[in-house]
Amino acid sequence: MTAEETLLGVIDKSYELNVKDRLRAFSIAAEMIYSDRKIRLYHLIVLNLAKNNVTINSYSKSNLNVASKDYGDVEQRIAGGEQMQAVLVSAGDIDNLRRAYPNYFLDTHEFIRHLDKLENFRKRTLTNRPT
Repeated sequence: MTAEETLLGVIDKSYELNVKDRLRAFSIAAEMIYSDRKIRLYHLIVLNLAKNNVTINSYSKSNLNVASKDYGDVEQRIAGGEQMQAVLVSAGDIDNLRRAYPNYFLDTHEFIRHLDKLENFRKRTLTNRPT
C-alpha cells in the first residue's frame, strides 16, 4: 500500500466513523465538566450520535448505585441499537478527573486541523487526476 493510499484510507475511515464530530463533542463535554467545578465523584458522559449531542450527569459518592443504574440503562439502549457511546468515570473532584483522563481534555483542534489538511489533499488529488 502506498503512502497516498494509506492517507486516503485514513480520510475515508474518519468520514465513516464521524471522527471530527465525535472529537468536538467529547471536548465540549470535558470542558463542561471542568467548568462546572462541583465536587462529584462520578461522571456519566453520553455521546448521542443520532442527535449529535453530549450529556453529562455527575454523581456524588453516595449516589454510586444511581450512577451505575443510569450507566446500565444507557448500555441497554446501545445494545438495542441506539447510536450512542457512554463512559462512566470516577475521579473525585474535577481536577482529579482532568488528571486521570487527560485525553478527554486535550485540545482536539490540532488533530482536526490535520484531518482537514488530509481532506484538502484528497480533494486536490482527485481533481488533478487524469480521466
